[in-house]
Amino acid sequence: MTGWSTGGPNGVAYSLVGFGDQHSGNRYLVSNFNTPGSSFVSQVVGGPGTYNVSFWLDLYSQGVPTNPVPTLTITLGDQTLPVSLSVTNTQNANYRYFEFFNVTTASSAELRFTTSGNLPSVQYVNLFVDDVVVASAVPEPSSLALGLAGLAGLALWRRKRRSEGA
Repeated sequence: MTGWSTGGPNGVAYSLVGFGDQHSGNRYLVSNFNTPGSSFVSQVVGGPGTYNVSFWLDLYSQGVPTNPVPTLTITLGDQTLPVSLSVTNTQNANYRYFEFFNVTTASSAELRFTTSGNLPSVQYVNLFVDDVVVASAVPEPSSLALGLAGLAGLALWRRKRRSEGA
């Protein structure tokens, strides 16, 4: 999972290799923050367009969870992906799978995971992100135009063959 931007005003985010809690990949992202705090991991995955997005998430605290629970916001460009993920107070892997189809964004397609909160009795809140897949849901206009030009060429060729055979 290379190419991710990380940070936040009071948090830290980083990529881990082979830590043992990853879902299935050998690299995954971790975002954590002290109280109060926030952090994010993000990556630009394309331009304006329509995308299919999937990923595995785990959110847990290394302390005693209190109210309010930390917020988790996931965006792709100008769209917010509706993810509800409760905090567990165990370090055991408790990954949940999320999948979104046909997410359309009018702006640059930056996928961003943001955690934040003001949790006075929690040492850290950790967000594990793994197996992120972002794919174009529809062909880009240039690919579509090229495909249509090829079909038009085939139609003209077939029409010419028919007229020569008559």
